[in-house]
Amino acid sequence: MPKRGLNLYDNLYASEDIQEEYMDLTYEDYMDNPKTKEIIINQHFFDFEEHFGEKLKTIYRKHAYLKSDDTYLKDQDMLNDNSFMMFVYDNILKKYNNDFIQNNEILQNIILKDIDFAQEKIQKTKIKINLNTNFKKFDWATKTYK
Repeated sequence: MPKRGLNLYDNLYASEDIQEEYMDLTYEDYMDNPKTKEIIINQHFFDFEEHFGEKLKTIYRKHAYLKSDDTYLKDQDMLNDNSFMMFVYDNILKKYNNDFIQNNEILQNIILKDIDFAQEKIQKTKIKINLNTNFKKFDWATKTYK
């Protein structure tokens, strides 16, 4: 016995689905925009302060306590530890990182909405699916396909 095909649709239909795909923004794209550049620089400073701030302050306090006199440092009260940390931060080679933006979908969406040039990088692709449903119908009376 021949198999019957289900002819749910007798015409040719096209469905259009619009997908918005965000291209991955590069490091240079983030640094070109003033808002994102400021966020990245601030995050770098906060990471530096979190990981190295207390260590540098401790080093300065120990050195100031042991070596400070009237001719050298002149900081027996150890009040300039923040100045020392900022001196070190200003003189290091800074490698900014935008991984915290890429791993955080909420922050990335906020930044993508704020960036004007990111709108140019959004690709809208149209996918057309053609459903060809022009199957031959089987006539049971004559037992042939029409």
